[in-house]
Amino acid sequence: MMQSTLKQLSETNRILLTTMAALQLPGVWFLAEQYQLAQSGLSDKEAVVRIQTLIDAHGLVELGMRFATAFVFVRWMVLLHRNAMQWAPKQLRHSEQQVMFAFFIPVLNFFWPFQAMMDLWRASSLPRRPLPPTLVIRWWTLWIGASVLNSIGVFQVIGEEAPPPEAYADSALFMIGARMALIPCALLAVKVVRTLTLLQRLRLEVQADDSAGGPLTGN
Repeated sequence: MMQSTLKQLSETNRILLTTMAALQLPGVWFLAEQYQLAQSGLSDKEAVVRIQTLIDAHGLVELGMRFATAFVFVRWMVLLHRNAMQWAPKQLRHSEQQVMFAFFIPVLNFFWPFQAMMDLWRASSLPRRPLPPTLVIRWWTLWIGASVLNSIGVFQVIGEEAPPPEAYADSALFMIGARMALIPCALLAVKVVRTLTLLQRLRLEVQADDSAGGPLTGN
């Protein structure tokens, strides 16, 4: 049952993450259109309204996908944590509850998810055959980079009742950069999910075949 659930969550994760990567492409296109309009001083009001409507509609679709992806991704991480507690509890710095809320607590969400994923990577690697956590490091670096760029883009246009065209142009550029970073970030997350799922399925198979029935050592 555990193997089946892990496989199902892994496959759902890959579908959602790949969809999130693909969703960035129309977002980049819309923001590029907004940048061009801002460069021309936002003089074409009809075009400005049209592109803003497209950006808002796309944002709603993406928001729904983000919630769905976050829900499945966190469920997958929690299951990995439960599994790893069976054979390498000393390698896990966070509790199951901390893993569950790591992405949603301000400030802590900049490093808790990375720590939790690094712990899961080490704990899930086969004994005496550790894999370097290069995938995890690249994934998280892109995630932080995209988050910072997006935040800078948002701050360019908030706080003023009528931001100037230059602010809209700068905001669009930062958000384009964020979306361009999210594409490889999501695709790397797919590889992280696939690799960690495979490692844990191997560990579970070894544990099931252990004639002594004792826990695997991974501390």
